[in-house]
Amino acid sequence: MKSGRSLADLLDIVAEAWFPEPGDLLGGEIIELETTDRGWGPYPVVTVRVTEARSTERGGNAVSVGSVRVWHAFGAVAKNKLKEQRSRVGDQLVARDLGVRPGKSYRDWQVKVVKESPLADGTVSAGVDVAGLIEHRMQPQFDAVSDQQHVDEQRYADMPRSGADTAQAGPGGEIPYR
Repeated sequence: MKSGRSLADLLDIVAEAWFPEPGDLLGGEIIELETTDRGWGPYPVVTVRVTEARSTERGGNAVSVGSVRVWHAFGAVAKNKLKEQRSRVGDQLVARDLGVRPGKSYRDWQVKVVKESPLADGTVSAGVDVAGLIEHRMQPQFDAVSDQQHVDEQRYADMPRSGADTAQAGPGGEIPYR
């Protein structure tokens, strides 16, 4: 494992669910990625060790640096943003809940991932201002479809497409936390 942690250290992690409200931000190192299905189709579950001091939850309450939060990234937008970024364990992630935009029926997100970049001594670059990456709302950039994108689409073909995962969703198209 990276960062000087052993595999057994994963058992000592005390993680709490991240409960974002519009405007809340989560930034830190991805320490675990899973997929779960709670009856509405599979979605990513991202465990983050918080490194960004501007991380918030529950409408602006600070999340302490060093704490561990679990983001249940359900909903088509959150899933697709993570897929587009090709998130991996060890990467730096920052996500902001944009809420439901006027005239839309889904919850929107800003998500940026900084790929792990090992230094010459084998450590991972630290001090990345991940929250600064989304301080200004960015428009998504779309490249021409490549063979790699096609491979990724095949890999995620079993994931529900937009709308398919909202059949049992509540108001705003989101699936409530359980």
